[in-house]
Amino acid sequence: MGFINTYGSMQTPAPSLDDELHRREDKKITATRAPDEICGFISERPGATFGCALGNYCYFFPPASQQTPQHNRVVCCGEGECDWVSTCYNFEEYFTSRKCTDGCEVDSYILKCTDTNYPYCHTISLEGNTVDYSCNDVDITTTMSAALTYKGQKNRKFFTMNDEQVSALFQGLDGPASTTEASDSTATKGSAPAATEAKDSGGGSGTNTGAIVGGVVGGVGAIALFAVAILLFLRMRKKKKTQDVSPPEYEPTSRDDNNKEALQPGQQSGAQYSDTPPNAALTIHEAEVKDKPQELADNGPKKEPVELA
Repeated sequence: MGFINTYGSMQTPAPSLDDELHRREDKKITATRAPDEICGFISERPGATFGCALGNYCYFFPPASQQTPQHNRVVCCGEGECDWVSTCYNFEEYFTSRKCTDGCEVDSYILKCTDTNYPYCHTISLEGNTVDYSCNDVDITTTMSAALTYKGQKNRKFFTMNDEQVSALFQGLDGPASTTEASDSTATKGSAPAATEAKDSGGGSGTNTGAIVGGVVGGVGAIALFAVAILLFLRMRKKKKTQDVSPPEYEPTSRDDNNKEALQPGQQSGAQYSDTPPNAALTIHEAEVKDKPQELADNGPKKEPVELA
């Protein structure tokens, strides 16, 4: 993304990237950092910003810093991680023309606009031949010029970095950078518009469609296997529980000891009491006759039977 070379009629000239990069030649300035995630403004328009993801910082590496692979590029750095791209392939080039194959598909320094919402590549040039790429929903094939500030903006602070600070940056130990100002007046860090065309919109650098699809399919498969395992476990548990259930053991009717009658010695439960031992033989007693039967007393002469005539 080239910097705009002609700013037109302006009351206050906009700062150039060359001024920022070469302000302190004695310290071998190799990079410049923006005050926030906004890298610049296309055609100096406040509503046409491009930049990094929210919370990151935008760094500019000029062609003079040939010792770094990021030279001549715009770099976005967050906590312990930096991101930059060397070129860009749009949706048609990636899927139809197949210009990005083999190693290109896994190259994290190549931006692929694979999102149907942002299928087009934008090339943006900053003054000093520093270039950047982004994905957008508008098809613009020409290189667009950009500036560090929008038209009329004053005092957007930038930070210059020497070799040691750049080395510390890529080691995750970003040291303090010296501050330079675009003008003499004071401006706050948030003076630029918040709307930003992020560099990674529509695919980001290093996006691998095959890896994304594979990850989604793998995740769905893992969820399905987990669900099947749960169903099998529940079924086995239910079957085991059914087998473990046995018919209740027979419990004889409890006898109520309170209803028992006191048994006499030799008497069994439910039998009538008897003095005769149960095994004794039955003995029949006959009355002893000592006297003969008595005869009736003679009360008078015997009468002869009368014979009939």
